[in-house]
Amino acid sequence: PKHVVAITGAASGIGRAIALECAKSTWCSGLALADINNEALLHVQELCESVSKETGSKTVSSHCVNIRYPEEIEQFLAETLLAHRNRCSVLINNAGVVIPGPFLETPKATFDLVMDINLSAAINLTRVFLPTLRQETKAHIVNISSMYGLLPTGNGSVAYHTSKFGLAGFT
Repeated sequence: PKHVVAITGAASGIGRAIALECAKSTWCSGLALADINNEALLHVQELCESVSKETGSKTVSSHCVNIRYPEEIEQFLAETLLAHRNRCSVLINNAGVVIPGPFLETPKATFDLVMDINLSAAINLTRVFLPTLRQETKAHIVNISSMYGLLPTGNGSVAYHTSKFGLAGFT
């Protein structure tokens, strides 16, 4: 069967580009798009629905989710399964945030925010989605990281670097 793909951070940037490529593909039958920015997310949903007509219409659902909260992640899975006939075979952990700053000048709340979105959310999404993914014949988890998760740069984005090194280790 064709894949049903769940994408976080789908309203802009890399997530938006991934969503549009999936919409154009012949291997994807459905998209579950998640983001905290509902207005932009609805626009991407419309674009995906329009683009997918060229390769056979796909079911495209949008879900306004704050991935910092595990209960919202669980709701995202429940809504995805409801919209896509109890299927999800690909999880793309793409959502991320960059808030630059040296360690001593980064408030704890800011550091925690970056860690929550860039690392903890990917772990929690994987934990919640994995039982569903394991029911599929072929399933995939894709964690979008960064070069900053592999190479220290000394550019002062300590929270971002830390979260991306953690994501690389988790992957």
